[in-house]
Amino acid sequence: FDAEAGFVAAGLAPLRGFLSYIIAAVLTAFIYFKAPTLEIEYDDKKLVKPALMCSIMNGTRLGGGFYMTPDAKNDDNLYDICIVDEVSSSRVLGLIPYFFKGTQETQDEVIILQANKLKITAVKGNLSAHVDGETLCEKGEAVEVEMLPNVLDIICEC
Repeated sequence: FDAEAGFVAAGLAPLRGFLSYIIAAVLTAFIYFKAPTLEIEYDDKKLVKPALMCSIMNGTRLGGGFYMTPDAKNDDNLYDICIVDEVSSSRVLGLIPYFFKGTQETQDEVIILQANKLKITAVKGNLSAHVDGETLCEKGEAVEVEMLPNVLDIICEC
C-alpha cells in the first residue's frame, strides 16, 4: 500500500511532501488498490495472506511521520516487518492514526515480525515495492532481502 500511495503522490504535482502523501493515501485506499495475496517466508517460517501492506524496515519511521516499526533497532542485524491484513477502505483511514503514534500493533489487523532474511512473493495480484521512496517495481512477482551485517564501512571525520 505505501508503495502504491507513493506512486500516486509522485503524480500529484505541484503538491509535495507529507500533504501529497496523505491525499495519495486516501485516493489509493478508495480508488486504486486491491491487496495482493502474499507468501511471506521469513527465516524458517512461512505466512500466506492477503496483505494491504508489508513494510520491511531497519529503522522506525517511514515517510517522515509514520512509525511503521516503533521498536526497530538499526544495529540489531534484524529487519522489522510490519504486515497489515487486507481491510476495507474506511478501515485503512481508521488505522492511519495508529501509525502516527506507533501503536498499530494493538490492532488485530497488524503484526510486526523480525527476521534476518525474507522473501515476499505475490501469489495472487502484483507486488509494488520501493526502497526508501525509490521505485523498485510496480508490478513485480517477488522481493528477497537479507541482512548482511558489517559489510558497509563508514568513515567519520570530526
